[in-house]
Amino acid sequence: MATVGLKAIMEDDMKAGSAPLGPEDVKRLSEISAYRIDRRKAELWAHKDIKFLVYDDTDLQQNGYDSDDEDGMLEFAITVSAAEHGISRRSSSQKSEVEVVQPEPSSSETPEIETPPDGETSYDEEFSCDEEGIYEEPMCCNFCSTVPEFPRSWTPRKFRLVRPHVVSNPDNDPPGGPKVCCHYVAVSYCWPEPQKDEYGKTIVTPSTYQVRDLDGAVRPSHALDDVLDRAVEFAVSCGFRMIWIDQECLPQPWEDSPQEHKDEQELGVQAMDIVYSRALVTAGLLRAEITSHEQIVAIATLMQFTIAESGLDIRWEADGPAPSLVDVAPLLSHVIDFLEIVSADRWYTRAWVAQEALSAGKALVLVLRLGIEMSYEFSVKFVGVEIVPILSSMVSDSWAGDQSSIMAIPIEDFQRLVRAVKYFLKVDFASVADAAVPLSLANSSAHKHARSILTKVETLHPTPPNAKCLSTRMFIPGGNDYERARRTVDAVGALTLLGTRGCRDVQDRVAIVANMCYFENRLDTSILARRCKSLRLALIALTIMNGDNSLLVPEAYDLDAEEDMLGSKHSMGWLWPLSWTPHSLDYCRFPPSGFIGHSTGNFHTTFTPDGLHLSAHLWTVDDIVSFTQIQTAWIEKWSALKLLRGEMTRLEGETMDESQEHQRSVVKLFHMQNSSHQQFLAEILGRRFVRPDDGNGDLEFVGNMADLQMNIDLATQILVAEIVFDILQYLYSMAHSEPRAIGLANSIWHSLRVDAVSTEADELPDNVSDELFSHPDVLGDSSVLLQLDRTRDGSFGQSWFIERIMRDGFLWVGRYCNTTFPEQKKDLASVSISASNPRSSASETHTILQRQMIRKLIASMAGVTMAKSPTTDTGLVWDRRNMASFVDAINRKGDSQEIEEARARDLVSVFDIDGPCLVAIPHNGDWEMLPRPGLRSMSVCWVVEPVMRTKKLSGDRTERDRPSSKPPANERSEQRGPVTRSNDLHDQREVSSTWAITPAVRPESSAGQSTSQEEDKGPREEHLEDHEPSYRVLNKVRGLWQLMDDANHEYTFV
Repeated sequence: MATVGLKAIMEDDMKAGSAPLGPEDVKRLSEISAYRIDRRKAELWAHKDIKFLVYDDTDLQQNGYDSDDEDGMLEFAITVSAAEHGISRRSSSQKSEVEVVQPEPSSSETPEIETPPDGETSYDEEFSCDEEGIYEEPMCCNFCSTVPEFPRSWTPRKFRLVRPHVVSNPDNDPPGGPKVCCHYVAVSYCWPEPQKDEYGKTIVTPSTYQVRDLDGAVRPSHALDDVLDRAVEFAVSCGFRMIWIDQECLPQPWEDSPQEHKDEQELGVQAMDIVYSRALVTAGLLRAEITSHEQIVAIATLMQFTIAESGLDIRWEADGPAPSLVDVAPLLSHVIDFLEIVSADRWYTRAWVAQEALSAGKALVLVLRLGIEMSYEFSVKFVGVEIVPILSSMVSDSWAGDQSSIMAIPIEDFQRLVRAVKYFLKVDFASVADAAVPLSLANSSAHKHARSILTKVETLHPTPPNAKCLSTRMFIPGGNDYERARRTVDAVGALTLLGTRGCRDVQDRVAIVANMCYFENRLDTSILARRCKSLRLALIALTIMNGDNSLLVPEAYDLDAEEDMLGSKHSMGWLWPLSWTPHSLDYCRFPPSGFIGHSTGNFHTTFTPDGLHLSAHLWTVDDIVSFTQIQTAWIEKWSALKLLRGEMTRLEGETMDESQEHQRSVVKLFHMQNSSHQQFLAEILGRRFVRPDDGNGDLEFVGNMADLQMNIDLATQILVAEIVFDILQYLYSMAHSEPRAIGLANSIWHSLRVDAVSTEADELPDNVSDELFSHPDVLGDSSVLLQLDRTRDGSFGQSWFIERIMRDGFLWVGRYCNTTFPEQKKDLASVSISASNPRSSASETHTILQRQMIRKLIASMAGVTMAKSPTTDTGLVWDRRNMASFVDAINRKGDSQEIEEARARDLVSVFDIDGPCLVAIPHNGDWEMLPRPGLRSMSVCWVVEPVMRTKKLSGDRTERDRPSSKPPANERSEQRGPVTRSNDLHDQREVSSTWAITPAVRPESSAGQSTSQEEDKGPREEHLEDHEPSYRVLNKVRGLWQLMDDANHEYTFV
């Protein structure tokens, strides 16, 4: 949606083959983040300045007919001619929308007032207040009831643009104040590909529609006639009077257009998610065409089946008996053909469409063409809407449309259709006794083809999970959330959905991602197009300044072995693997609808020439906690869950026959139940590789073992749950002898627990206590209490800590670095933590879910208020999340320093590392709430080392960052070098043109060596004390930690 003729320089470097980011690229992040704009201006535009397309009834009429109603005027002429000749003629079945004007009564006549029959009320009475001033249902919308309806008997060719706030009548607003009208159809469609003539000039397709702008100027329509034809027919069939379509309702400026047109287009681009989420219905105009009446019947029939969430139970929703399996079999082939056509539609290849469909949510309706002489009747219900558009012929809260030349399928019906097909594909039709079954989908190529189509279709419209706890289910309409909870996704999910989608203007992807993620902080795409060459850098700046760290999670990328090795050698620390392999991004999980996260925008500088500056929690890992008792009790059962995958390597000089013989010897060894077999398994568990001998001394096998995989099934989940709760019970019993036990137990519990078992179940305890162990579900099936996140290979993302206990018998644990009170030097070992882990903080009187509900209430109310208030020029970006965070911080201000220190001392974490190190967890508020996103169980913890700077003193002397020889101010023990699985990340690499990293501390000058001698040998370096700590990222690992409040300190990562 860029300005026509704009010379954009931005390139899509998220594709395969893009050059890796270098130090100079990262240095530009600070410049890009300066293009930040205030989202609230776009929100105000969406509420006050948005324009809609309506029927233009201002044209001069002849005999009650519009000038472009050719059919109506012909009908009128024939009727008049027949009356003049005394010919009686019946009226056409297609009655004119405008009644014939009756002659006015003479002045001597008193017009009679028509009285409604007994028991009936007039139209005015029906939609007025009762005696107590309370509105009765349905209530009339003050805005859309004032605009003309689209003609039903003929296709209008004249539109005009209107603004809601110009026409609305505040005197008639319903109780509670005015509501922004949502009674419009938002149109989602594909812009046409530009056509060129033989001379390379763009071919302009002529239009038969005209649009009257707000200033009265009339112009040809920008959208194609085919798009407007279907949009109007859909609006008429649904009973809507207003249409929103970007090409008509947003300016389409050229390079020399007025700046106000360019500004309005930018506002519309930044508010596109609001436009589609607020629309009562969104029409997705597909190119697909249905040409078979049998296909319509098959689709309509299978949509009447409802499949239970388990996928096992099926229910027939329509009147009459359900069709038999014999009847369903031929219907499946028609529906599968239909799904194949839909999945290949161009509509699913466009990036803007992905955002529009996500924002529309349940209000999305797929609109398909019908063949010649085909029709379809559909209806759109206004579920849960207080105020509806009042139509001249509306009789209820739903509009039963006439026979239409388009087929409209609400997205929930489409998903119901897909689930029905999936259910019936599991049926063995070959076993049906009736031999007349025309198609058998069992064990055939047709079945395989159908499964591949179904797999593709299921990815087109992913469904968010159902919310269980009240804090997630709760929805407060108002502001940008009008009649329904909107759907969002994080940055990594948005880019995964956009991975196969095209976009004409590269910079639009930045706005699309921001819209899909519901970001409050935005980047001006018009400036980015001219000044930013890298889409990747723009996305990094956008996501980080909105508190979204999802693009920095390694497991979100589908990396092969070669890319993993590349990362070990060339990683840029915190940017890996986005810096090298952005095309490998492949992870999308939806939060529940209505999710309002806790991530907040950064008010301070996010990027500096030195690196990334953001809030984080710092942990010192310098000790272990023994779990030998757990290891002894569970090692045998845990090992039985393992599926060993070996990669057999040919030895140098070995023939293919010899290599195959080695493989056969290993397979034979696997099947032997003897000491050699046990030794073989022990070596694999301990070293991940093995060189067994077949006993003859002349055959050798080398197996590079991948990570041991778990055989995941229901029994495995139950066993894992039993082990987890045994670990929690073990730590709880050690509370009086081991000061870190309760903190560690709570970290494990917070990192694995569900938000709620069901909507009716009792709330789970926040901390490990007697109350937890006496919970009915713990005493029963404890697996329902754990949210075990699946990894890309199918294993559990949090099982690594159990694996370490079974392999090593201990875990490396970290203590929280409380930089808020660095002067307080407390000995952790002297702290007495009771078994009940009491909290004296006032804020801790509320549970985790209660605090989430309070924050959501504040955020929702702030969103409603800010949507109606004017913008401020304070320089602060106060959005609803920041307001909720601010109020929460104010509540915590009452906590004393002692309480804050006690809270910090109780924090104990565990990380997937092999030795002492310093770990930073960049704060992401969306990850610190229930239900937890799956990303939290991935490698989001950064192993870091502190660095110090040396000052440049002369022209040829360079400033350098060096690893610091002293630990952070609050550390008591000497900081040792980190021992991780990726020690090869300590390579030297330049961070910017000014600052560089060196791997070792410069040694002290030897005794007796003069300063002048040192200067003669080279540049003299002077150590500087940093005001803010700086850290170099060495590796990214997994961890378990308690759900954290907003971080109270910021660090710079290089």
